[in-house]
Amino acid sequence: MELYLCKFIKNKKGHAQYTRPDLTRPLPFQNHIELVPEFIIHNLLRGMGYSKKDFFDILEQKKVVVKVGNKYHLRDAVDQ
Repeated sequence: MELYLCKFIKNKKGHAQYTRPDLTRPLPFQNHIELVPEFIIHNLLRGMGYSKKDFFDILEQKKVVVKVGNKYHLRDAVDQ
């Protein structure tokens, strides 16, 4: 979640919650399971407005999330 510039807010009963100022609600996911199911990752991405391709581009360090004013944008990693 740090790759998306999200801030950890709490861990309660096996669910971690992260937030970011531009999100309308916290992003929860189960952290008591070893492999997080794909549908949970998909829901988190949808909450942030990112596609599956964006997710892989960020993991592969092709793109980075940058804060511009009060908004967050994806930029090519070579632009940094």
